[in-house]
Amino acid sequence: MKSKLGSIPELKKFLLTRKKTASLVVFLALSGIAVIFFVYQPLFAKVGRKSFECIQWETQAREARKLTSSSWGEKKLNLIPENGISSVLDQLTRKGRDKNIHFLSISPRPIEKMGGFSLRIVPVELETRSEYQALGGFLGEVQEMESAFMTVRRFEVKADASNPEAVTAHLTLHVYLAS
Repeated sequence: MKSKLGSIPELKKFLLTRKKTASLVVFLALSGIAVIFFVYQPLFAKVGRKSFECIQWETQAREARKLTSSSWGEKKLNLIPENGISSVLDQLTRKGRDKNIHFLSISPRPIEKMGGFSLRIVPVELETRSEYQALGGFLGEVQEMESAFMTVRRFEVKADASNPEAVTAHLTLHVYLAS
């Protein structure tokens, strides 16, 4: 019986074709690995970065929703223009004087952006001297102010050594500006 390959030249041709096929398979495998490494890997990295950005935007959106949610009760979100800061500070000092608050310092800081949104904040640092009850009344007035939306971000109280009824308070208020 004669084999399917028949003669030696046909066998050589078959083995040569087999070597070419093996070389082609190795070449295609290496090409596939190169495509994955040079094309897909950078794409996956970019998708990962964009996914991280989306998570950050979602977090900022949740924070903004919290700010504007009903947790503020019936208080209206009244954002003031940048040039309205001085009138808000005048109202604060007037309300403070009405409650017997002595302002030792009032320092508006540079405007800050809140996250990636168009909301801007003016931190206002206050140092006051008063009695406990007067300070509590003043903070209630700050919460009820309708001319501007503001929050107390930092609050430190120290008792006065010379007068046990008096306290010195350091406050940082955030006054929210319209974009």
